[in-house]
Amino acid sequence: MPAAESFFPTSRLMEVARDAVADSHAFIRQAMSGGMKFSFEKIHLHPGGPDEKISLMIDRLAEQSCRSYFARQVDTHVHVIGEETQGEEIPEARVHALVDVVDGTDLLAMGIPLWCSAIVLFDEQKPRPILGAVVGLATGEIYMASHVEDRVTVTLPPTVPDGATLTRLVSGPSSTLTLKNARIAHYGQKPKNFLSLHRLTRFLGTVESMHRRDPFRIYNFAGNPIMMKLADRPKDEETGKDLTDGIDAVFDVSGQLLHDVVPGAFIALKAGAYLCDLDKRPIGYEALGALLATPKLRLKYVLAATRNLAEELCDALRDEPPAPGGSAR
Repeated sequence: MPAAESFFPTSRLMEVARDAVADSHAFIRQAMSGGMKFSFEKIHLHPGGPDEKISLMIDRLAEQSCRSYFARQVDTHVHVIGEETQGEEIPEARVHALVDVVDGTDLLAMGIPLWCSAIVLFDEQKPRPILGAVVGLATGEIYMASHVEDRVTVTLPPTVPDGATLTRLVSGPSSTLTLKNARIAHYGQKPKNFLSLHRLTRFLGTVESMHRRDPFRIYNFAGNPIMMKLADRPKDEETGKDLTDGIDAVFDVSGQLLHDVVPGAFIALKAGAYLCDLDKRPIGYEALGALLATPKLRLKYVLAATRNLAEELCDALRDEPPAPGGSAR
């Protein structure tokens, strides 16, 4: 089957992805209004098999709603790969959409607006597989970037019911160069994620060296939504200086699944951020897209406003082996 781009230009595919996110958010709001008991009912996926997992009804239904939207708009020319349905056979010669419609289900359940919907469109037959990405925040902003433009746009929700939407260019990341002046974020809620950072003795030593007046802060919410905050720091229109404090780096030392990283990282790269692995090896568009060939891969990374900040953070995250007969510190 010919690739979807032979039927639909990238601009059209990106519009469909953006509107699929908006449609999915409307579906989620409607489902939630119908009752929390049903929306958060636990369901078993692949029972008895090696990939058995427990999911929630809202995840499954929202993904199916997104899949149906793509089908209505582009028929079978885009193959949707959902977080809840990974592992199925992927057809050849088609554009794929890796989607996570409810990225942060526990936050949705708690009423904390740090969840999002994320989509990355890719074509494995291209040297740079990623065609574009969309991240829709719980607060209504929808960020979008494609491979054909060196810019990132964000569509803002209407300020009044049934009002018009406004689309603007993102402001880009900050100019922060040093860790002591940075606000950094990682996913650290589950015990193993929390401990994976707090076992790094060099990092703990770096944190202990910070002066109490330094702007340095650590946040343990991360992933696609926080990457959008990194990519869109408000700036003074006259001077270009950052108007507020904000996220300067997002990182993970345990490894995150690709649907939790690639959409936000691609958009942040387009906005001017810097991405590398924990050994300071840069990850560009081509390398980021190549990762999608192994969907169960877990990526350890640093995404930062500047290369200087990324490399300093990598140094701090480099573990130290325990000294003979004692601790590393």
